[in-house]
Amino acid sequence: MDQKTFFSKKAGMEVSRGRSTKNGWSQGCVYIKAFPLEKGGRDKQITSKVAPEEAWSIAMDIEDLLAGKFAEKEVLFHSVKDAFTTSITLATKQYQGKTFRMVYFNRKRKDSNGDSVNFPLKDQDASFLAGLLRKFALDSCFNVKEDVQEEQEYSGSPSTSGSGNSDSGNRSNPSSDPNDEEFDDIPF
Repeated sequence: MDQKTFFSKKAGMEVSRGRSTKNGWSQGCVYIKAFPLEKGGRDKQITSKVAPEEAWSIAMDIEDLLAGKFAEKEVLFHSVKDAFTTSITLATKQYQGKTFRMVYFNRKRKDSNGDSVNFPLKDQDASFLAGLLRKFALDSCFNVKEDVQEEQEYSGSPSTSGSGNSDSGNRSNPSSDPNDEEFDDIPF
C-alpha cells in the first residue's frame, strides 16, 4: 500500500491511497488520517476519505498557504448523514518567533463534543505533503488493483507494518522526527 506517515511530538498524520466501491463501481480515493500519540489515541483518530480532485485541491491550498496567499482556510468539510462532520483547516502560526504551518483536524458528532487533532508542519514537510497528495490523487484515478485497500478492509487505525512503500513507524526521516529541535518548544 502507498502511504506516508508524518510524526510530531503529540500526533501523527498518515496519507494513503485507497479505493472505495459503491453500487458496484470502484473509484480511487485518498485517505488522510490524524491521530494523537497519547494512550487511547486510536479512539480519537480522525480519518477523511477524499476524492482525487479533493486531494488535488488540498495540495493547491497547501501551496497557496506556503506562498502567503492566506493565513487560515478550511479546505475540507464533510457531513455524513447528519451523524457527524469532519473538517480540515490549514493555517500559518507563529510561536516564540518561529513560523510554521498547522493542519487542524476536527470531527464533531451530533450527540457529543467531538475530537480534534492539531498537526504542526515545517515548510518543507508541508510542501512534501502537497506533492504527495498530488501523486496519490493522480494514482487514484487509475484502477490499480495491487497494493490498494478496499474501503471495507480499511481499519482506520495507524499502520505499523505492511508492504509496498509503507514507512509507518519509521521515525528516521529527519524532517518528521518528533525530537526535532526546531519544534522542541512548541507545546503540541
